[in-house]
Amino acid sequence: MTKIQHQNQRQEQSYTVTLLQPQDFAAYSLFIQSRPEALYEHSLEVMALIKNNFKFDPKYIIAKERTVIVGVLPLFRARSILEGTRYVSLPFFPFGGVIGINVEVKKMLLEKAKEISQGGKFLELRQRESLEPDL
Repeated sequence: MTKIQHQNQRQEQSYTVTLLQPQDFAAYSLFIQSRPEALYEHSLEVMALIKNNFKFDPKYIIAKERTVIVGVLPLFRARSILEGTRYVSLPFFPFGGVIGINVEVKKMLLEKAKEISQGGKFLELRQRESLEPDL
């Protein structure tokens, strides 16, 4: 394999975007701990707190490169008689939006959030840091 072929193979990254599953919890926590922009709000403890106390349905979105998590977007489906179904990145917290290793990963996570939220009245993302202009 030539050096150019090797470089081209490294540049062609393939990501999969899915909903967080229990078997991903350890990898999710490791990813959150490794990212300086991650907040406590991104933690699985906050997910459990909101799910158990407010009965909101977690729809945490993750991006993987092979088996390694490279991006996350915490999301909840919240249902209300008054407001209908809405999707919120982290209800009851001011921050906790998308985190990814690059713009491509973040874009994929946001696209999945839009897809998931199609049946709701709106999608609300709470982001501490400004998103890149491409997003």
